[in-house]
Amino acid sequence: MHLEAVVHDHAAAFIGRSPWDVSKDSRLLFDAHATAWRCYGHRCVAPVVQPRLAEAQAWGMQVQAIDAGEGIVAGAPVFESLEQLRELEPIDPAAASLRTVLEAAPALNAEVNGACTLPISGPFAIAEALLGRARLLERVAREPRESAHALAHVVDCLAPWIDAVARTGCPAAVFEADYAPTELPATTFDRAVAESLSELVLRVRRATHESPALFVDGDTASIAGLLAATGAGHVNCPDTTSQTLFLAAVRKHRDLEVRVDLPRRLWTGASWHSICDEISVRAGYTRHHANIMLGTGPLPLHASSILVVDACHFTTNMDPWLGAS
Repeated sequence: MHLEAVVHDHAAAFIGRSPWDVSKDSRLLFDAHATAWRCYGHRCVAPVVQPRLAEAQAWGMQVQAIDAGEGIVAGAPVFESLEQLRELEPIDPAAASLRTVLEAAPALNAEVNGACTLPISGPFAIAEALLGRARLLERVAREPRESAHALAHVVDCLAPWIDAVARTGCPAAVFEADYAPTELPATTFDRAVAESLSELVLRVRRATHESPALFVDGDTASIAGLLAATGAGHVNCPDTTSQTLFLAAVRKHRDLEVRVDLPRRLWTGASWHSICDEISVRAGYTRHHANIMLGTGPLPLHASSILVVDACHFTTNMDPWLGAS
């Protein structure tokens, strides 16, 4: 069994720079992620420190540094209404937030043996950054079909970015917004979001000739079947949901690869015994599923690389034991 390190802002720690600095400079972005890959050898190297924000930045949203640059968050919403989403112009891949990723990609892909995977934000994630989560959720709950039309327009406007990603020759991954069923019931997600998300996955697949990965964090078990039905080639099963229910919901999609994540808290000081226990539990309930890997979950900035490397070795060496039990 494989344990995949999930590296975003954690890459900055490898070169002693803040995520804020790394996000602004393509050379630092290359150095950070190339150095992290030399340590972990992970299969998906996304040249990004904070997914889901770059496209909204290209459309005018300002990001903010917090904790002396160790965190990056969306700034104030730039839109006040859903109707403004439907007035978006096609995105400009030359915008600074996107250009940085494109500039880093060719050299990084060569350095990491073709593992560079370019991030594309999902339509709900973009709308959330531009409009604000509370305002967006309120409109989606009240007008799901109108919301669906607005999100479809967002996908249309991503076409130049999708084409730019495809020209790099790298695969892509779609990063959609965190999901919470208490805020957005699965039935509403289906009516308002699923169609545009599936359309984005389809367009990326056509442009890159490869099914993209789809990453959605949060409590996603209730929408797992909808995520699998998008046509993505790989999805994550977060530790913040019922992983057994998630796996049951996607089991019929036998070609779908699933990354079952461990808790993030493990990588900042948990005991080795706790880490082994968490790995063993997941190895147990995933052993009869096809196309499964384990994941660290998005590693915290100051995660212990020694713990991660040791956990990767431990997971690999579990395979003979699992086969014999």
